Amino acid sequence: MKKYKPRRLSLALRQFAAMLIEEAHEISGLSYEALDEQFGFSAGLCLRYRTKKRAPQADEIQNLENLVARLLKRPAHVVLIYDNSKVNEHDLQNVAIEAPDREMNLRDRDDRFLQLGYEDDWPTYRRLKFGRAIGGIRTIDLYRWQWGCLWDTGLLQEPWTRACQGLDAHTPIEDFLEGMVLAWKENRKADDLIVLTGTRIFAGSSKAIFDQVLSGLNEDIMGRLRNLNLRDLELVFHHLKKGAEMSFASGKILN
Repeated sequence: MKKYKPRRLSLALRQFAAMLIEEAHEISGLSYEALDEQFGFSAGLCLRYRTKKRAPQADEIQNLENLVARLLKRPAHVVLIYDNSKVNEHDLQNVAIEAPDREMNLRDRDDRFLQLGYEDDWPTYRRLKFGRAIGGIRTIDLYRWQWGCLWDTGLLQEPWTRACQGLDAHTPIEDFLEGMVLAWKENRKADDLIVLTGTRIFAGSSKAIFDQVLSGLNEDIMGRLRNLNLRDLELVFHHLKKGAEMSFASGKILN
């Protein structure tokens, strides 16, 4: 009989805590010592988190997420446990279990496949740093607007400035970003359907062809695709597939 491991989440907790401290350090520019002071931690704790020598308890990881979010002035997200034991090329979605808790029973789960992530599959800092570039733009740059501290220091380019968004200097950026995140989450759900539909329609085609098609889906096109029902979306991708394969065969890339 498989024994129950009280610390089955140990690896996932260490990895997630290390990522949060990495985010706080790199986005704020503060040293680990300064982060300890900001968070009210004992000296050296942030560095131990960052090097995965320690991690919060399961029911304390949400608090660390909230501390980092408050420091960086970004919306805090609900931390969930995901089981990716069944993730494969046909099922790209992890299975969300529940929020971490010290008393939860994970005896039937394999800790090798447990990881922590955000509710609604919001991308974590590590996913943003190492995600595939889209249209030549790094994933993290597409989401850089979410850190309010960067707005305050003027490190963002248009349209992510107060002037472009019609915000005066006294409007709390946190409230504005909360609304932005809600809108982006809704768009992400629609975007996931678009990508999954395209993946299904382009099955059997060269990966290079589909990647080229995806790179050509700018925000204006995506906005129109989000308003389509599934049947119309399939028709669009069938049309794109036919045109892309013909252009690829002739040495051209369809725009």
